[in-house]
Formats: sequence, C-alpha cells, structure tokens
Amino acid sequence: MRILHISTADQEGGAARAALRLHHALLEAGAHSQMLVRDKTSQEAEIFAAALDDEAPWVEQTRIIQKYSIGPNRTSLSNTYFSIPLPGFDLSQDARVQACDVLHLHWITGLLSPPSIARLQKLGKPIFWTCHDQRPFTGGCHYSAGCGKFQASCEECPQLACDEWGVARAGLAESLQSMDARGLTLLCPSRWMAAAARRSALFSQARIEWIPYCIDSRVFKPRPKSEARQELGLAHDKPCFLFGADHGAEKRKGFAELANALNLLPPSDVQFASFGDSDGVFDHLPVKIKSFGRISSDQKLATLYAAADAFLLPSLEDNLPNMMIEAMACGTPVIGFDIGGLPDFVTPETGVLVRAGDCSGLADAIRNFKPDAQRAMSARAMAEKHSPEVISRRHLQLYAESRPAPRASPGSNEPLRCLPPGPAFTPVFERLWEHAQKKRPGQWWRRFIGGSKR
Repeated sequence: MRILHISTADQEGGAARAALRLHHALLEAGAHSQMLVRDKTSQEAEIFAAALDDEAPWVEQTRIIQKYSIGPNRTSLSNTYFSIPLPGFDLSQDARVQACDVLHLHWITGLLSPPSIARLQKLGKPIFWTCHDQRPFTGGCHYSAGCGKFQASCEECPQLACDEWGVARAGLAESLQSMDARGLTLLCPSRWMAAAARRSALFSQARIEWIPYCIDSRVFKPRPKSEARQELGLAHDKPCFLFGADHGAEKRKGFAELANALNLLPPSDVQFASFGDSDGVFDHLPVKIKSFGRISSDQKLATLYAAADAFLLPSLEDNLPNMMIEAMACGTPVIGFDIGGLPDFVTPETGVLVRAGDCSGLADAIRNFKPDAQRAMSARAMAEKHSPEVISRRHLQLYAESRPAPRASPGSNEPLRCLPPGPAFTPVFERLWEHAQKKRPGQWWRRFIGGSKR
C-alpha cells in the first residue's frame, strides 16, 4: 500500500511535526509512506517538494489580501491565524499523487483549496484528513475562540472587525459547494476536535475517527533530574516548572493568564524555565525565569522536560499539543486548563487541570504541586499508550478498510497550476483584492494607469 501525506510543510510548526512523526512511524512499521509538501526543510529522501506554479496571479494576490485586508481587520477576540481558501494547487496532476493508493491530508493552508481538494477526490482514491486545527470545517478561522457559527454558515464572523462581504460565510460555502465531505475520512487527534467536527455544517455526515498523535518514547524519555539539571545549569535543590510555546503572543496560548498566575505566587524557593518565544510577557514578573530560547533539537527539548518537576500548559484553546505528550513521555506531569485535548491525557494520575482561565486556580495548582514518583510514572505510561507502533497500526487498519485506489495514470512534469477560487468565493475574492490594492502602500498610482495586479 502506497501512502502519500500532503502537508504545507515537513518540519515547521506543530502540525508539520505531528505529520512527520506519523510518516516516520509508518516507515518503521514497514509501510510505503511518502510526503509531498510545499515547504521542504528536511533532507529526507521520502519527502518531496511539490513543483508549483508560484508565479500564478492567485498566489501573490492571496498574500497581499492576507496582509492588507485580513490581518488588519481582526477583532480582539483572537489573533490566531485566519486564512481565506486560497491559494490551491492542482496536485491531482502530480506523479506521486497519481501513483499512490491512499492520500492523507494534513495542514494544507497555502497548498490546497476546496476546489483543488475536489480535484483530488475525482481521482477516486481514499482520502484521509487529519484536523490539526479547526480550519478544515470553518470559513476562515483556525481556532473558533468559542464561536459555534461553523455549525451553520459562519455568517458575521466575530473574528473580523468588518465582514460586509461575508468572507467567512463565503469561505465555508466554498467548502460546502466544492468538496464531497462524505467521501472524506476525518481524523481528529482529540475528542474535543472530533466533537466539534461532528457538529460542523461541513462534516456532520462524514466519517470521523479519533486518533491521537504519536510520540517517539525513545527520544522523549525520563532521565535522572540531577543529571538533566546539571547539563542545563538549573538548581538541583529547587522544584522546577517548565513552560514554552512557538508564539507566546498568540492569545489562545494563555501566556497572559500564566503571567497573572505567576504574579499571584508568593516568593518561594521555586525555579521556572521556559523555551520558545514568550514575546516579553514575563519580563516584569517578580519571579525569575531562565529562558532557553528557541530549541530545534528534540534531544535538548527532552532534556528540558526531564529536568522539570511539572510542565505548565496554560492554553485556552488547543487540539492535542505536542508539548503535552512530549513532557509526559519524559515522565513530567502536566498542569494546565481543562480545555481541548488536555483531558484526553491529563488525569489526576498524570497531572492537574483547573477551570479554563482561572488564574488563581492555576497559581494554587503550582503552589501546591509536589513531585511524585508515581505520578511521573503514570505520565510516562500514558504517553507510551500512544507509541508510534500503536498509532501507525491504527492508521494502517483504517487505510486497509478503504476501497482500492484506481490504477495510476501518467503525472505531469509541468509546475502544478494554481486554481482560481470557486463560484462561492469568487465575488468575495474580487472585492478583497480591490480593497487590498487600495490599502497597499505605494501602489495607489497603479489604479489610474491600469498597472500590474500583483
């Protein structure tokens, strides 16, 4: 069975890392697995960069629309990415797509659009789609911030300050009109995501399965804390709490709430460590935090997790954070809010959950936390239930249940063309493009001489 994963990137971002780990797990299980991506940064032989027509006008127009018509038009409700359903490339003409038996979509923003997914469906191959965020079934938001309008029409999106053209409504309509959702199998890493997808207007009739991410417990594993702390320059005789995020300024990551909680803690013999980008949120707190910055090495990240007594995960909205599973695989319990996919892994035996947004409760959980060898072992055991062997086997079972793929036809060697928006989104796209050109600095004169549209 030839499996082809389609993802915007192969390494950058949590969704890409989760897809890459699944790809590796399938290879170790003896499966024929490959990845086709837009942005390849690895050197792996079974990962291929798609040949795309990036010179197509839709590509640059979408970039300009996102920058000048979408980005500045956000409300204070959320600053998580909001994307229009473009660009989308016709990957159905790629030779690897033609040759595979199973297509597995991941995070595909900037690579596939509803019309280009429809082209893939016409090949007749089984298509699985992992929901790394909520974008597959919304009209534009990647996390809904508590809004349930994706269950109907995404009318009057609360994440857009002005939605006079119905951007989110048209974005959802594009998916509803272009794709046959009943012909897709949706894979959700958390029960929370699966429940949201089942309520959605798009996937209410689709097959939806819950399959968590896998974690390589050979890399992420417990180490003696004294050894890990010596390597990192952390104190041996003080409890240590760790936290981190790729983008700390993103509201749903809950760094503002964590800062409020830390501010409530009395002076004590406790140390805090962080990694990633905290965006200065913790600069003026009375507690000292040792920052390790951005970390690209899984081995160093595992050492950080192993050195900590607990990992703090203050997300207000999240699917199934890789960091949660990584920490637990290292025998480090998790303290966080009771949201999203956290309850799937964090139980009283493996960590502590408090009511979402309860800064005082979070502070109490940190203050009252005591290192516990049994809880550390339980955290490790929970992660091991989702080993690459277990998760790859579950995927292979699902793949095997699907109907056989049609015989391959020759693929194209030409750059894969970017498709225009579908009928549902075309009128809105035209209005967005006109608006973006007016807002784009230094481009006003082009409107009077019929200049470039790029």
